[in-house]
Amino acid sequence: MNKTSEEKILEAIFGIEREVKGIKNEVMDIKRTISVIPEMQEQLKVIPKMQEQLKVIPEMQEQLKVIPKMQEQLNEIPEMKKDIKQISKTVAVIEVEHGKKLGLALDAISMHSEKFEFQQKRIENGEKIMDRNSDKIYYLENKLKQN
Repeated sequence: MNKTSEEKILEAIFGIEREVKGIKNEVMDIKRTISVIPEMQEQLKVIPKMQEQLKVIPEMQEQLKVIPKMQEQLNEIPEMKKDIKQISKTVAVIEVEHGKKLGLALDAISMHSEKFEFQQKRIENGEKIMDRNSDKIYYLENKLKQN
């Protein structure tokens, strides 16, 4: 089974055709790839921005670690509100009690002030009487000396 030179030529031609078809397919693939290159270049322009954004991720992760603590604090707020209400009620009671006590103290002060004024008037009257009596005694003593 010797191949004739024509068969060999035909085989070579078919081989060349297959290679040409392969090359055509590769060229088509290259053309498709080339058509996508501008779009890819646009997409590549975004990479530096993305890299900048990625630098923030560790900081954000650190900030995210704080969230459970913040949630605990937020859970304590209702209890703190209850405590504040209780403290407000206690302060109100204290204000009322101290208000009453201050009222009593002011009443006592005004009563003592009235007593003090009364005693002051008595002392002044007593001093006037003593001055009058002193004048009378002086007058009487002078009369006695003259007689």
